[in-house]
Amino acid sequence: MAGGDAVRCLCAMLAVPGETGDAPPPDWLLPHQATALARLRPTLRTFGGAILADAVGLGKTFVALALARDYPRVLVAAPAHLCHQWRDEARTRSIDITTVSHAHLSRGATLPRVDLLIVDEAHRFRNPGTRRYDTLVRTVRGAHVLLVTATPLVNGPGDLLNLLRIFLPDSALGYLGYASLEALRLQPTPASTPVAPLIIARSGATIPTPSVASRPSAVDHPAVAVAPLTTAHLIPVLAAIDRLRFPAFDTDSAASLLRQHLIHRLASSVAAARQTLQRHRAYLQRALQHARHGRDLPRREARRIFGPDDLAQGELFSLLHPAPPGRRRNRVPRAHVRNLEHDLRTVDRLLTRLRRVPPGPRLRAIRRLLDHSPARKTIVFTGATATAAALAAHLGWFRLGVATAGGGRIASGPVTLDELLDLFAPTARNCRHPAAAVTVTTLIATDVVSEGVNLQDADRIVHYDIPWTPLRLQQRLGRVVRLGSCHRTVDVHWFVPPPAIESRLDLEHRIALKSTWQDRIGSATTCRVGIAVLDDTVLEKRERLLRLGVPAANGPAHAWVRGPAIAAFGLIWKETSAGATEGVPEVVLMPAATMEPVTDLGEVLAGLQTLVDAPEAAEAGRVEPYLQALRVTIRDRLRRHQLPCAGRDARYLATGVLRLARAAGRGRCRPALEAFDRILRALTGGVPEGGLRTLHDTLTPVGVSNATAGQSALPDPGLLSRWLDDWEPGPTPSITVELVTAVFGDGSR
Repeated sequence: MAGGDAVRCLCAMLAVPGETGDAPPPDWLLPHQATALARLRPTLRTFGGAILADAVGLGKTFVALALARDYPRVLVAAPAHLCHQWRDEARTRSIDITTVSHAHLSRGATLPRVDLLIVDEAHRFRNPGTRRYDTLVRTVRGAHVLLVTATPLVNGPGDLLNLLRIFLPDSALGYLGYASLEALRLQPTPASTPVAPLIIARSGATIPTPSVASRPSAVDHPAVAVAPLTTAHLIPVLAAIDRLRFPAFDTDSAASLLRQHLIHRLASSVAAARQTLQRHRAYLQRALQHARHGRDLPRREARRIFGPDDLAQGELFSLLHPAPPGRRRNRVPRAHVRNLEHDLRTVDRLLTRLRRVPPGPRLRAIRRLLDHSPARKTIVFTGATATAAALAAHLGWFRLGVATAGGGRIASGPVTLDELLDLFAPTARNCRHPAAAVTVTTLIATDVVSEGVNLQDADRIVHYDIPWTPLRLQQRLGRVVRLGSCHRTVDVHWFVPPPAIESRLDLEHRIALKSTWQDRIGSATTCRVGIAVLDDTVLEKRERLLRLGVPAANGPAHAWVRGPAIAAFGLIWKETSAGATEGVPEVVLMPAATMEPVTDLGEVLAGLQTLVDAPEAAEAGRVEPYLQALRVTIRDRLRRHQLPCAGRDARYLATGVLRLARAAGRGRCRPALEAFDRILRALTGGVPEGGLRTLHDTLTPVGVSNATAGQSALPDPGLLSRWLDDWEPGPTPSITVELVTAVFGDGSR
């Protein structure tokens, strides 16, 4: 095979499992959406799940609905305000689905058995400690899972791993290099190559179709550092916040988080800071009342410091722990009472000062921006309801609406959120254009409208304040930079905190760090403060190389090129179980210097691009050292695949099951003994997170960790059988690997 053909064959190996004669896509899909469908179908059959992470505005909902046509029972879990959109789109296309809101899952709803579970805005399930996550993973029970989100990775690699655990057993990617998903949490830079086949993530930059080209492009304006109040007031206010001790919380980190939260609210507006201080004052009064009676305030009271807007930014508060309650009466230290009194006085002085401050530079700056072109449709995003209300009052409510979690409001009074959005974006929402008297040209919105809604009538976005994660910035932009816009460009304006506040919050660095993780694994596009779209990310590079690919040749073929001393192998991993038709393609990049596979996807793609650009070499070199290293890698991968599941929860449960099995043997309870034997085999082979949690609940009443009693302590065999019906995996398949093609660099460059 010629060098170019061999490299293009390697590029084809970057795809997820290939097509296998599936039904043609529906005619209502655009070409790039049909391509996503063709790649998702075999991925779900191979792995049991997939992540559709195309950039906002590319029509992920339509791809998911097209996939739903393949399954008899489909459940869509979506934010409450998006459920009706899913039902309407499905009804239009005669697709039968059931919807459930994320809030319903948070209340612990019991859900029916389904064949396909679609999770919209799946990044909301990145925290395994939440009730919504627990309810969702228990719903899987053998169903295929499609996670739909433009940003599967929000704060760090752990987010992506938690999403994968929804449908993958801990050891499912052993033959691709992930011996244990759980173990990766301890690694500072986890490998990104094994998870790439499970993620489809593209932006308009790598989809060469006219329909995507019609999306507007974002035009960034220079970030403006403006303060919420004048320097004469800002400096003493920040100094007072620095003096707060937060004594009701028992760690320095908790105090630091609360201080940053308060400063973040101040960066948004004086009104938001005042509202937060009033809540904190009420909390301090209750804490002081309890302390004077010799008690600490219960933990549940700590949550009252935060309002709905604050809890939406909940990642910052995941480590927040109040001081433990329940101290004996008259044992609260006097110093603790004095610290509470100190903070209460400081908060009172802050509130007094903030009541007297005049409108600050930030309010004046937004008025100048909006007055410059008042007819343009503009969305001003803020993270605080109090800020939105203060902005509207300052701007005089002229052709202006406010959208918050509490609903909508225009100059004449309250309206529903849908009514307000219809007044602002009638074209995008396919409704009648309103009369001029009630037309809304400026929408001041919290992040309640940053997910899922179509607002393409707008051609300008203002980040009035900066959130904690790039996720929010991407979602905001996605309301207008999406298919169906009639604009060629969208202006993006940035209001950033002044240096005195930024030095305390470090928002720009936080977002840049999280953006770097998004770049490495799990996202097609990301952003930085002042840069709305960063397209040249790792998965974008994969898509560009995929466009060079050609079908693999019959039998292995190789080529030498004039490039660095590296080898790139194209492998196909296949399960030999009955009915398996797809294989999992993989490109293994191996430098001569180490003879170890490169685990970072970005480095793999960079090396492959080097081989793509290299001319064919005149002479071939020695391939045996590379092949020997490849054989060692494959043997190690296959050995890992055959090892018992190494996850901590699976090991813990297996230990309890062994103890219960011994008790069943002593009691001669044959049905229970047979069930325990099958459960142990299931745990050894790997069970998804929902199965582990359900099994724990099944065994806990009889003591999963110390079961030594007799037959009377055994669980009902019927419960064990039901668990096996729901969660027992099929026979553990054997894995084979096929070498399809290889390209070697001769070391001349």
